[in-house]
Amino acid sequence: MDLTLQSPAGHQVIERYGARGFRVAGVIHRGAILVFPDRTEPWVAADASTVTFESLAPVVQYGGVQILLLGLGRRMPAVPPGLRTKLRAA
Repeated sequence: MDLTLQSPAGHQVIERYGARGFRVAGVIHRGAILVFPDRTEPWVAADASTVTFESLAPVVQYGGVQILLLGLGRRMPAVPPGLRTKLRAA
């Protein structure tokens, strides 16, 4: 069985992540980031309390996503229901 990762040409792959950062498409990033298929941007959210609809404006402007993966540390706090509702409606 072949389990080789397949990704469309031109799309980034999150290769590694951990307490010290992320490696996306061969580049190491420290701190919060937003990863899109074609680019990686710094993200203003520093922790779970600063994840807001406004902080996710770049995601909404991109056209939304099918899956939003939030890495918020060892203890994943619940995403506020209002935030989910706003993102689904955007």
